Amino acid sequence: MLTPTKVSTKTNCIGLINSILHSNVDSEVETDNQITELTKSTFNSSTDHRIVYKNFDYSKSYDAWIYEGNEEDKIVGYKYFQSYPYDTPQFKIGDYIHWNFNHKELSTWILTSLDTQYLYNVKGRMLQCNNSLRWKDENGETNCYPCVIEDALTYTNFKWGSKGVVEPGGDIVVIVQRNQYTSKINVNDRFLFNEVAFRVKQLFDELNPNYLELYMMKAPELGEDDFEDNIAINENPVENTNLDGIVLSPDVKEIMLGKTVNFNISNYINGAKQDDTFNVEVYGVPNDCYKIEITDGNNFSITNLLQYQINPLTIKCVSNTDGKEIIKNVWLGGNW
Repeated sequence: MLTPTKVSTKTNCIGLINSILHSNVDSEVETDNQITELTKSTFNSSTDHRIVYKNFDYSKSYDAWIYEGNEEDKIVGYKYFQSYPYDTPQFKIGDYIHWNFNHKELSTWILTSLDTQYLYNVKGRMLQCNNSLRWKDENGETNCYPCVIEDALTYTNFKWGSKGVVEPGGDIVVIVQRNQYTSKINVNDRFLFNEVAFRVKQLFDELNPNYLELYMMKAPELGEDDFEDNIAINENPVENTNLDGIVLSPDVKEIMLGKTVNFNISNYINGAKQDDTFNVEVYGVPNDCYKIEITDGNNFSITNLLQYQINPLTIKCVSNTDGKEIIKNVWLGGNW
């Protein structure tokens, strides 16, 4: 009768490594080299050995061990990842790892931790990407990066005693690789996941330069959202029908902290845009709370540097052609 055996077959290798570690070796570097060479010679014989790729480059493959992490959680669980003892570490936190997890096609995972102290034990944890973060940049190009969506819980601590209660907060935590594109994501940016909208409430990128956590809260869906491609709109649409008179767009009532809004001021007659240019003046809020940049006679931008809730920032635009003016009030808000 067949008897159950452990899936991993690294026992002999670990025993040899322990014998080397406890032997009388004068040089620590020599010990590390011996263990590294031993690991290389037995690495591919393990049942945990897998061929992997990283960061969507399928032209180069790597050897790794992948084995169970939290076996009791198969919904959004993690797995342990251990690299072949290359002469220099080939992986880093934030890397996307692609491997044949479901026996049918390559799945994508993200490394959330990695210890590279010893070449023979470059080991960490990875999570399976279960969704995609999609958005359009300022050039209209679509960006798409695999991400991990985790449940978030709000912890309420009572002032008496050390125990608290955990309450579902309705929010999510999104883990994604940090790169030159995802680094442009800001607080209050909106995203769609399976046609459900969420807004970024907080960014956390202090742990590692290649790793980003986005704390999101549920947000209303908008009619301009692209539900087919799961891309949320983050700019207010410009009203361009039946325009007449001076029009300042976009028609925003509030600029969130750290955000910049690009404004256009033009004069229309029966829907036809005129050649008027404007002198722009802002007042009503301390100068250190905002930054205004005049691009030309029809375009300018305002950046919210500091929240100010006593009164709104007043924008006054005066036509250089006939002296007609328009005045608009915009609040300088907080993070969310």
